[in-house]
Amino acid sequence: MKQIPESFRKNGYDFEIVKRTEKVVILRQLNALGGVVAWEVHKVRLNPAAAVQYCQPDGTYKIIKYLKSEILASNQEFGRYAWSYNTQEAAMNKYNELTGNPERFTPNDQTEEYYKQ
Repeated sequence: MKQIPESFRKNGYDFEIVKRTEKVVILRQLNALGGVVAWEVHKVRLNPAAAVQYCQPDGTYKIIKYLKSEILASNQEFGRYAWSYNTQEAAMNKYNELTGNPERFTPNDQTEEYYKQ
C-alpha cells in the first residue's frame, strides 16, 4: 500500500508529518523560509486499488494499475476530513479528539517527547 510521504510539497507549501496513527495525521505547513504557517489535522482515508483502461491516440488500449493508497483531504474537503489551525495546541487537541485520547495538549519544554509517543 502506498502511504502518505513523510514530507511533500502542495499548493506552494512544504508539509511534514508531525504525528500520526493509522487513521489520523498532523501535518506542519511550512513557507519557503521554513517558518510554520499552520498545522493541519487530517483523517487518513484509503483509495482502493484499481485498473483503468483507456484508448491512446493511436487507437491502441492501455491499462494503468493503481495501488491501494492513503489519501489526504482535498482543499474542498476541509471541515469534513481535515482542519487547519494556527497553533500547535489547537491541532493537537483536534488530533486527540479524533484518536479518542481525552488528554488536553498544552505545549511545554517536553513537547518534542510528546510527538514521539
